Amino acid sequence: MVAALLVFVLLLSVLVPLVLYLLISNEIANPTLVDRETAEREAKAQGGLGTRGRDRDADGRAGPSADTNGRASGDTETNSWGVQSPRGQRG
Repeated sequence: MVAALLVFVLLLSVLVPLVLYLLISNEIANPTLVDRETAEREAKAQGGLGTRGRDRDADGRAGPSADTNGRASGDTETNSWGVQSPRGQRG
């Protein structure tokens, strides 16, 4: 009885990783190749970070409403004491 249980456990210890390997290899066998714009659009549609709080393109270029430092018009600045104030006001 113990020998049968040992064989069963050994069989499972070989079969489970093999099944997982086959499932993963099947999943990555034919990747869908898309251009960057399509990939970004699909990532945003699936709940990606998007551009919330940022007004920059993915490659770091400033967007149309960003200032020369790359900050969006509604951004705040933090002074040396850690106090935030609306951009353009110093306190």
